[in-house]
Amino acid sequence: MQLLNKCYEKVTKFVTKNKELIYIMPLIIFVLTSILSDKTNFANKLTMQMSVIRYICLFIILIKIIICDISKYNKKTIIKIFFLGIITTIVSIIIDSRILIQYLIIIIGAYNIKIENIFRNILIFETMLVFFIIILSALGVVPNYVVTRGNTSNVIRNSLGFEFGTYPAIFTFYLTLLYLYYRKDKIKVYEYIVLFFINFIIYRLTDTRTDFICSVMIILASLLYSRMKNENIINKIAIITSKYIMIFLTLLSLILTISYNENNPNMKKMNSVL
Repeated sequence: MQLLNKCYEKVTKFVTKNKELIYIMPLIIFVLTSILSDKTNFANKLTMQMSVIRYICLFIILIKIIICDISKYNKKTIIKIFFLGIITTIVSIIIDSRILIQYLIIIIGAYNIKIENIFRNILIFETMLVFFIIILSALGVVPNYVVTRGNTSNVIRNSLGFEFGTYPAIFTFYLTLLYLYYRKDKIKVYEYIVLFFINFIIYRLTDTRTDFICSVMIILASLLYSRMKNENIINKIAIITSKYIMIFLTLLSLILTISYNENNPNMKKMNSVL
C-alpha cells in the first residue's frame, strides 16, 4: 500500500509539473492518427492500431484531467460539464458514434493550457503531415486518385494522397485559419500573399471551389480586420458575430434541411447558391 502511495505521488507530481506536455503530445498524436486512418487509403490496414493509439491518447488526457483539473473546478463548471456529458452521450448513442465524446474529453482537457501553445503545435505538426502526404503522392509512394468533375472531362481533380480530392483543400483551409489566429497582429502582408497562393495551388490541383472561396474570404476578412480593429463598431460586430454565429448557423442548417422541398424551384435555386 505504501509503495502504491509513493507511485501515485510520483505520477501526480510528474503530471502536474508537465501537464501542458502531457496534454499537447497526446492531442497531436490523436489528430495525426485520425487524419491517417480516416482521410487516407494507405493507412487502411492500420485502422485498428490507429484506433488503439487514439484511445491511449484520450486515456492520458483523462489522467491529466483527474490529477490536475478536477480539484480546481467550481460548482458551476462541474454542472456545465455534467450536462454537456449527458447531452453528448445521448447524441452519440443516437448517431452511433463515439467521436463527440472523444472531442468532449479533448476540450475539457484543455483546461489551464494556453490556447496559443495548442494551436502552434497542431499547426506545425498537421502542416508537416499534410504536405508530407502530398509530397509522397507526387513521388508516387502513395496513390493520387485522379477523377473528373461530373461529365466534364477537362476538369481534373487530384486527391494528392488523400482518399478524396476535397480533403487536402479542407485541411489547407483549416490550417489557414489556425495560422491567421496564431499570428494575429504579427502577420505581415507577404504572409497573406503566401497563404493565398498555397490555397490557390491546392484549388488548381483539386478543383475544390468552396474551400478556396472560404480561404480567400477569411484571408480578406483578417486583412481588413487588422486594418480596422481600432474601430469600436468593428470590434463590437466581431465580438457579437463570433459569439453567436455557430448557434445561428446550426439552427439555420437544421431549419433549411427539415423544410427543404425539391419540388420548390426557389428552394432549388437557394440550394444551388449555398
